[in-house]
Amino acid sequence: MEKIRDNKGITLIVLIITIIVLLIISGVLISGAINGINESGENRLIAELEKVQHAVTQRYSKYELTKDASILVGTKVDLSSLTDVPESINWKVFQVTQASETSTHPERKYYRLGKSDLENLGLTGEHKSSSYIVNYYSGEVYDETERQTTSGTVLYKSAIENEASELGDDIITDGLLVYYDAINNTGTGHSNTTTVWKDLSGNGRDGKMTDVTMGNNYAQFNGTSSWVNMGEINDFTNQISIETTINIPSSQNDKLSDIICNQHNGGLCLECKNGHMYLIIYLNNIGYVGLYCENSISFDEIFHVVGMYDGQDMKIYFNGTEQEDVTLYYNSNPNPDILSSPRTIIGPQLNTVMALGVNPRGNTMEKNKYKGKMYDTKIYNKALTEDEVKHNYIINKNRFGIEE
Repeated sequence: MEKIRDNKGITLIVLIITIIVLLIISGVLISGAINGINESGENRLIAELEKVQHAVTQRYSKYELTKDASILVGTKVDLSSLTDVPESINWKVFQVTQASETSTHPERKYYRLGKSDLENLGLTGEHKSSSYIVNYYSGEVYDETERQTTSGTVLYKSAIENEASELGDDIITDGLLVYYDAINNTGTGHSNTTTVWKDLSGNGRDGKMTDVTMGNNYAQFNGTSSWVNMGEINDFTNQISIETTINIPSSQNDKLSDIICNQHNGGLCLECKNGHMYLIIYLNNIGYVGLYCENSISFDEIFHVVGMYDGQDMKIYFNGTEQEDVTLYYNSNPNPDILSSPRTIIGPQLNTVMALGVNPRGNTMEKNKYKGKMYDTKIYNKALTEDEVKHNYIINKNRFGIEE
């Protein structure tokens, strides 16, 4: 009898252990099946996203051959109207925000693709239940219906890495007075030995270089004898924009350097002093007005700066962004309404030239010499819009490798 009771006890324990093991195994199988379903669903969403991107890039190739905008199917969409967009998405093509800027590049707009648009692109299948935001130029595709997979993978892909502009790949030319580019410094290519920096604006203001060393994509100023004579520029209006891409070594932190200047006898100047940027403009009847940027510049880095005056206000932009922490100052009149009405810039007087890298007097080098690299310089007889500044910055960012 003792043995029978012992056997029954052992049998019951074995049964309980067997049931527990079976439950564990079934749980693992169910979990694996669920994971398999989730993984299968994720793979399907990603595969459908890639199919849409392939169709979009194929359609862009066809557009490039035909320039027929009617084949760019979809409804144009304003990116700012989209909601619940994952933070990790950085749209590649900058869209103009001002009505005054008109784009002739429909392929760089963003479009929403619905079921009929996807069918027009030759797509069939489960993806037709989703709505996609696409850009034909950049090959960007975003599934705005699903947004992301259960594991957190954002359903967005792009065919390009660098940022682009809706306005195209050419700089703003409206109002351009002078344009020096260190890559195409001869107008027909690059030379490391040229002593003339070709003006690409078409206005014939070629720069005469003195002791300026040319690198592959920059002009090196030595801080002692380097400068560029731009000649006289007397066709200023009551607006002006000065734009340049530079790299100033940290050794110049406590120095005053005139980057673009004609300060003697009337004119304007963009200068760096004690790590800050200044824009100085001589206006009729009131002497000069200066704008001081309180944010420090980035030493030992390539950066893009624009200073402008629109007849009433002065602004400074760093890397495409307007600097808000700025201070106006005046040579004699402290009246804050000094810029309340359009005033004309005083052009060079007494044969004073405009110059790069120095504050000139007459046709000779004077003082406050610039030490550093200069990649390009532009002067406009208009105030660039915020979109135009951003556009030019994007182009220079890609050409000269500006890092943010």
